[in-house]
Amino acid sequence: MNYIKLSIFWIILTAIANPIGEFPLNDDWAYYKDVLNLINYGHLEFVDWSAMTLVSQIFLGSLLCKICGFSFSLLRILTSIIGLIGILTSYKILKEITSNDKLSFFVSILLMGNPLFFSLSNTFMTDIYFYTFSVISIFYFIRSLSSNKLQQIFIATVFVIIATLIRQIGIIIPISFALVSYYKSSLINKSTILRFLAPLFFTGITLFLFNYWVSFSHKNLTSYFSLETMFSKIGIKTFSHVFYRLGTTGMTLGLFLFPLLILLLPRFINSFWRRENGLSLIITIIFSVPLIRAWNSIPLGNILFNFGVGPKLLKDVYILHTNNYPALNSIAMNVLRVISLAGGIMLFYLFLSYLFNLKKPPSATQEGQNVKIFSLIIVILYFGTFVIPDFFFDRYLIQLMLPLIVIILPFSMAIDFKNKYVIISYSFAFLFLLFSVGLTHDYLSWNRARWQGLNYLMTDLKKSPHKIDGGFEFNGWFQTGAIQQGKIKSWWMVDNDDYILTFGPLPGYKILKLIPYSQYIPFEKRNIHILYKDSIE
Repeated sequence: MNYIKLSIFWIILTAIANPIGEFPLNDDWAYYKDVLNLINYGHLEFVDWSAMTLVSQIFLGSLLCKICGFSFSLLRILTSIIGLIGILTSYKILKEITSNDKLSFFVSILLMGNPLFFSLSNTFMTDIYFYTFSVISIFYFIRSLSSNKLQQIFIATVFVIIATLIRQIGIIIPISFALVSYYKSSLINKSTILRFLAPLFFTGITLFLFNYWVSFSHKNLTSYFSLETMFSKIGIKTFSHVFYRLGTTGMTLGLFLFPLLILLLPRFINSFWRRENGLSLIITIIFSVPLIRAWNSIPLGNILFNFGVGPKLLKDVYILHTNNYPALNSIAMNVLRVISLAGGIMLFYLFLSYLFNLKKPPSATQEGQNVKIFSLIIVILYFGTFVIPDFFFDRYLIQLMLPLIVIILPFSMAIDFKNKYVIISYSFAFLFLLFSVGLTHDYLSWNRARWQGLNYLMTDLKKSPHKIDGGFEFNGWFQTGAIQQGKIKSWWMVDNDDYILTFGPLPGYKILKLIPYSQYIPFEKRNIHILYKDSIE
């Protein structure tokens, strides 16, 4: 019954956000082009922008478009369906490890209402596809840990290969499975070794062959981030990233998981002063330093910004940092950061408490302990991939949420869903859900207005895309020029900016037309501005 409830709820929330609109969002303009290239040429032809493997997502999108015709909206709806499958699979995993329907349902709603997860489910970005195929593979790997059935391992391997052909870091899952399988095995022989190394072998060879194919067939593809490229970037700078990204990761996940952490507050309070948790307390105090240092970095960015989801990739907001409304005032922002800090401290403490008590006899079944160790290895290895590249986006943290939840949830937990903690937890979860849906609606709404204005310039006024700065997605989609290194024009492939779309006025430009749009948070009417240079009058 809960599967039906979650599905209906998801459909309603998606309908409120309204993902319909023929336009790309964020980086997905490149992925749409990859889909079109596969449809038109019959083979993979990547745009030189993507750093990921992408294959599974492109084939899935192309298959749908061959049946129904190419459509931005159609592929966003496909992402939403994939997102729902990810939520339902997450619920199934949580239900199996906790045997608590209410808790599993609540956590699934929390994942659903996460601003990163929900907003990205209304795009064609890779994050949701990778999350869903990853958790499906994790689900079958978890089942195989207790059953040792080859069928479960085979299904898990198929899905982890699909996930790895969306993002290279999928290889982490079979590595984690191999390590936990070795940990739990009482008898090591050729048969058991082959059993837990087979998923890693087949996933690894698939990734190796793909990297070889890219190096052979896409020699000019500079954006692709191969394993060789990743390892070559490991150095002193990698270690300097650890401190900063530990803080930003802890603060952001502390905020996202705060409603769940409130439910765990009684356990947190009861165990805080126990002697056996002294080391956890000391390390948590040390870890609070990077959390505090990350204070001004929250919200982290790319999807989340001051008071919205996005990003707002127009010149006035993203480059000139003007006309960026609405925005939280300093008091509200500091309250948000206090919640993030409190959540981060609790999250670190609960995580470390489990880590430092691993050697103690588990209070639940060995199978439950194996699942937690599996999740622990995934979290550690995923975080390792965060500190290698120079860039780091908030949306990467989606992949950490479920394994972290598995780790911090006790094996058996009877929660009184009528106490004061539950009321507070539900209140925060409801606010998260409200803001996620409302802000996603607003993001899609202003983008519809933007592309209405761009179509007005190109169709009604017959203006070439090469004369327009329509924002990152527009100029990327039309490939209007080279990436700009200077600060006069926007960096995103703008050839000529005689016409520009913004959220408000800009010096040196006059208003040609206003395109209205409605937003929910705050509830009001706004305008996208079509501007033209004074010099072309």
